[in-house]
Amino acid sequence: HTLMTEICGNGIDDNCNGQIDEGCSVNLNLNVLIEGFYLGNGTLQATIDPINFPTLCDTIKVELHSSSSPYSTLYSDTKIINVSGSGVFSFPGSIIGQSFYIVVKHRSALETWSTTAVVFNSTNVSFSFSNSVSKAFGNKLK
Repeated sequence: HTLMTEICGNGIDDNCNGQIDEGCSVNLNLNVLIEGFYLGNGTLQATIDPINFPTLCDTIKVELHSSSSPYSTLYSDTKIINVSGSGVFSFPGSIIGQSFYIVVKHRSALETWSTTAVVFNSTNVSFSFSNSVSKAFGNKLK
């Protein structure tokens, strides 16, 4: 029925318009600690504006790469992480059910990839670089 609203993440064309989960987004709840800003105990230095924004660290770019060669960049989002290394990055709902390598880019750190492809199986996915082994070109993420 065309008056129905999409139920995000169910993989069904709820409003019968030929598209599945349009207008939905997937949030990646990411945790990453940047070595150059690391103060210890899971805390990063507030670098954006320590006086007015003491809980914000810096801007990072997160890319989702294909899980198969040539590992092309398929999606990206740029947001600010807080001093705990946490940030929420948004991607289209159409990625639900697919796997991607998560790639983090920062102006003062080397590009870092998740060790394996991560399955995006719901509208909220969590991943922590600080709790997993990551592969990098000189790994500058803590």
